[in-house]
Amino acid sequence: MVRLIMAELDYIKVRIAFHEKILFASLAIVFGLLGWIATNYLTAHIGLILAAMLGMLAGTFFTIRHYKKFKQQIKEIRHVE
Repeated sequence: MVRLIMAELDYIKVRIAFHEKILFASLAIVFGLLGWIATNYLTAHIGLILAAMLGMLAGTFFTIRHYKKFKQQIKEIRHVE
């Protein structure tokens, strides 16, 4: 029984580590696009700016989704122990 709980805890920890990496990568993408828009909004074509804004919006929703999964994984650890 203890071995099964430890295996399940290890699996949840791996999922938390994965979601943590994805969360920080998506945040980096969102802030990178925001920085690009801030520096190039005067010289870039409007289509590129709209595409960057759309990418930033999609990245924001993706980040929120993974943050919720991240929090859910942390709550699962409390229930396993």
